Amino acid sequence: MSDETNVLGNLPELTSLSPEETQAVAALGTRKDYGAGETVYEQGAPGGDLFAIEEGSVDLLVTLADGVEKHHVTLPSGTVFGSMAFFDGGAHPATARAAAPCRIVAIGRAEFDGFCEQHPATGIKLYRYLTETVALQSRLVVEKYMRTLQWSLEISAATQLNLQRLITDRVEVRIELASGKEVRGTLLQFDSSPAGYELLLRSPDRELIVVPYHAVTQFTLAAEQWRDVPESPETPIT
Repeated sequence: MSDETNVLGNLPELTSLSPEETQAVAALGTRKDYGAGETVYEQGAPGGDLFAIEEGSVDLLVTLADGVEKHHVTLPSGTVFGSMAFFDGGAHPATARAAAPCRIVAIGRAEFDGFCEQHPATGIKLYRYLTETVALQSRLVVEKYMRTLQWSLEISAATQLNLQRLITDRVEVRIELASGKEVRGTLLQFDSSPAGYELLLRSPDRELIVVPYHAVTQFTLAAEQWRDVPESPETPIT
């Protein structure tokens, strides 16, 4: 077997397979190198292949209805992905993009099914692993959705967050954005605009930053200010 196909046998997630089984599965795949920022597949593209990261890392990103691209998770080397669309042949629910130069092996559904028919015992192990992978990824999606939903409910009731108090006290906050980036600064203003709510912050460098509400996924006080803000039911702790 060539080095180009001996990939899955080195993945830690498939250690339940014997060396002979991993070699047989590995022979099904084809390897491809991706540069940083290069797309493996787009959100909405039809599924079909199962992907595994031999080297490097891959970002999964979700584009929301308003066009905002939200970073979902970064997958490290040794991770299998694309399982959901691989299972049902439907559209990929997220975009997969190389976070760094990486090498990925892809296995087609027809080759995979044919192998499982010839080797049912190994096929059961593979399907069990893929089912667990899809379940874990689904739980992660639900958790992030619930966190975003909680933020939406809280921001729509500004009295619960008591943002005015934070503005008056010039409290420094830390905001996690849908892009995965973090903004930190003193909260100066909270207003509505034609595009929705907007937060105005002053960064530690004294620059003014406007953060649209729809781009926010997490809102917390800066760590060093926890003991400076009296606790109350209206203090935003998330």
